[in-house]
Amino acid sequence: MAEDLCLKLKNGTQLFVPNRLDAITTYVILEQERWFEKEWGFVEHLLQPGMVAIDIGANLGIFSMAMAKAVGATGKVYAYEPTSETRARLEKSKAVNSAGNLDVIGSALSDTEREGRIVFGASSELNRLVDDGQGSGEAVHLTSLDLEKKRHGWGEIDFIKMDAEGEELKIVAGGRSVFEADSPVVMFEIRSETGVDLGIGTAFQAIGYGLYRLLPDERHLVPFESAELDEFELNVFAIKPDRASDLAARGLLAEDGETAVPGDWQRFVATRNFGPVFPGLFDTPVSPGAYADGLAAYAGWRDELRSAGSRYAALRESVDLFETAAAETRDVSRLLSLARAKLDAGRRVEGNRCMVEALQLLGTGQMPKAPFLPPTLRHERLGGLARGWLETACLEVIERNRTFSSYYGPAIEQLDWVCRTNFATYELERRRVLSAVRRGQNVQLRKDLGKPAPDHLNAEAWAKLIG
Repeated sequence: MAEDLCLKLKNGTQLFVPNRLDAITTYVILEQERWFEKEWGFVEHLLQPGMVAIDIGANLGIFSMAMAKAVGATGKVYAYEPTSETRARLEKSKAVNSAGNLDVIGSALSDTEREGRIVFGASSELNRLVDDGQGSGEAVHLTSLDLEKKRHGWGEIDFIKMDAEGEELKIVAGGRSVFEADSPVVMFEIRSETGVDLGIGTAFQAIGYGLYRLLPDERHLVPFESAELDEFELNVFAIKPDRASDLAARGLLAEDGETAVPGDWQRFVATRNFGPVFPGLFDTPVSPGAYADGLAAYAGWRDELRSAGSRYAALRESVDLFETAAAETRDVSRLLSLARAKLDAGRRVEGNRCMVEALQLLGTGQMPKAPFLPPTLRHERLGGLARGWLETACLEVIERNRTFSSYYGPAIEQLDWVCRTNFATYELERRRVLSAVRRGQNVQLRKDLGKPAPDHLNAEAWAKLIG
């Protein structure tokens, strides 16, 4: 067996992972230097020093390490990972991160104490828990949250992350005392290989919880509405009113009911660097109407001095206004702005579809004739030549948003061209190379991936991979 890799992540933690590209976590970290779920980045904002958190279904520990870092030496994290080989790697990660505040527990959680079985998947992320079963796997001990709290003498629990491959409803049943007494914030998965399961949300609502989802900015929780469920939404947060009020006061949660107030579009543009890419364009007054109002509403969403509720109301308003404007005139500027607002609002499929349409218009020679929202936050501060800047920006968005990782599908053909330009990031090059290598294709490097850089942390591992 090849020696495990120890990979660095953007949040300053390290993780031991299997030394093979068919392992999902290995591939994703080599590609993105983080986990692909946006909730991973939210942990450092949600958790505070001294808090107590539980990671149910810790797997290799990518959330556990982030949680341990966030709660600090005065806090505590309990990571439940029943599979022995995976848990051994988690223990090594605990040691390399000096995470003395992390306890790794070799049990699975359910509704009662009993014996069960883990059936192994092709990658450890795909392991599943059954009461009995055949195939490759191992016997495991099952227990419940309420029993574990008594056994370990825990104090108040602040946060629970659940990724239990279908066992979530039983975990809720086995943790009623914890959920009633401690009111922890709970993050749970709603998607599996068989589709969407909203039953766990209903179970939490029955015991006084409200449901929220995280916006892609990784800073704001907003009310969850199943009718607007994007197919890339993997997780939902269950939060009781007292915790919700605290998170709202910290600027991390937006409640319904606040009014959308326009922002100052010209001031917003003046603080960014993308205006000079199109000389004079962003000084051009926008004709009164839905599009001008959409730009002002978007500027309101980006005003960090406002409450989370006010900002989210402005974002929703901007989406509605841009949709109206694009229905009136379907040009590059309006499609780019509609795409950006929808992506910010977590409407990833719709946003990417608009970005593809904008790119197609650019391909016909059409260029923006009115101010517009740049495709990403990165491009708000990135100058360059107009055509190359905008086309590569659109392609970057399309590639990053069409799937969670190139592990799940080959990179777009145009990515090779993007990586020949000065606008390409190390992550795009890693994505291009990994996609080719995993599929047995020859690939020519556009960047020296064997050399470390501020946004390329695992050069040593890459040097071995590319030989």
